[in-house]
Amino acid sequence: MAPLAKRKRPVVEEISFDAGQRREYLTGFRKRKLARAEKAREEAEKAARTERLKDRRKLRESRKQELSAHVTAIQESSRKAALEAGGIENSSSDEAEWGGINDGEGWGDCSVHGVGREDEYVDEEKYTTVTVEAMDLGKEESEDEEVAVERMRKREEREKEEERLMKRKEARHKNGSKGKKKKFRYLTKSERRQDRAKVKMGKARRRGEREGDKEGRRKGGGSGKGRKK
Repeated sequence: MAPLAKRKRPVVEEISFDAGQRREYLTGFRKRKLARAEKAREEAEKAARTERLKDRRKLRESRKQELSAHVTAIQESSRKAALEAGGIENSSSDEAEWGGINDGEGWGDCSVHGVGREDEYVDEEKYTTVTVEAMDLGKEESEDEEVAVERMRKREEREKEEERLMKRKEARHKNGSKGKKKKFRYLTKSERRQDRAKVKMGKARRRGEREGDKEGRRKGGGSGKGRKK
C-alpha cells in the first residue's frame, strides 16, 4: 500500500499585530458595558411604551363598547316608553268613544291620562296649583347621547395630550443624556506658577494688613496714655 501524501500547509509569510486594536480592547470594557446597559434600557423603555399604548387602545375600545351599549339601552328604554304611551293613547280614545264616567271638563281632550290637568290644593295657610305635563323622552335621550359623546371626546383629547407630553419628556431626557461631559485638564507649568504667585501675593498682602493694624493700635494706645497724664 502506497503511503498517504502529506497535505501542504499554507505558508504564512507575515503576522501583523495591531497595537491600537489591542489597546482599544483592553481599555474598552467599561465603555462596552455602558453601551450594553444603554441599549437594554432603550429596549425596555420601548417595550414599556408599546405596552402602554396597547393598554390605552384596549381601554379606548372598551369605553367605546360601553358607550354604544349605553346608547342602545337608552334607545330601547325610549322605544318601550313610546310603546307604552301609544297603548295609553289607544285606551284613552276607547274611553272617549265609550262616553263613560267623565270627571271634569276637558278630560277627553288629553292624549295621556292626567296630562294637562291642573289640580288645586288648599290648606289653612297655603294655596298651591299643580300642573301635570308630558315628558319629552326624545329630548332626554338626545341630551344623554350628546353628553356621552362629549365626555368621550374630552377623554380622547386628554389621552392624546398625555401621550404628547410623554414623547416630549422622553426626547428631552434623551437629548440631555447625550450632552458632552467637560473633560478634565491638568494645569500647565506656567499656569501653576501664576497660581502660586497669586497665592503668595495674597498672603503677603494679608500679612501687611495685619502688621499695619497692630502698628496702628500700638500708636493709638501710646498717644492715649500721654493725654491721660
